Amino acid sequence: MDSEEDMEVVEINMKCWGVLLAHMTGFAAINSWGTIQQTDYFRQTPAHCMLVVPLALFANLALQRTTDTIRRIVSGEDANKLEEMWDEEVEEAENDVSGLALSWLSSQSLRYYIGGTLASTEGEEPEGLLHSTPECVHLFMCGFGFII
Repeated sequence: MDSEEDMEVVEINMKCWGVLLAHMTGFAAINSWGTIQQTDYFRQTPAHCMLVVPLALFANLALQRTTDTIRRIVSGEDANKLEEMWDEEVEEAENDVSGLALSWLSSQSLRYYIGGTLASTEGEEPEGLLHSTPECVHLFMCGFGFII
């Protein structure tokens, strides 16, 4: 595995599987933390709902530190090129998982704050619910603000 071409193939495979598994795990995290967001305590108010975001952040950070420690133990002090690549791709995937979950939870809380109704874990609101023009403008402005 010392040739440059072999390493490039390995890197592409790692990136491919890393992105695929990160998205699967990210959607699972959205489902699990979203279910927690739907509990009676957290759905009381938008502020309570937003408390799930830092909880998810700290839980994800703790899991990331744990898996990083495990990878360092497995790799040992003299990590080779493949192990360094593995560590880098896994860290990227872990960041993707956190980004997906935290952004979804934040947007759910923001929608709850602006619209007054907490959408389901899948993002669906009760049938027949119509939002006012100011609510739509606020949501649009928040979305635009996040882009910038």
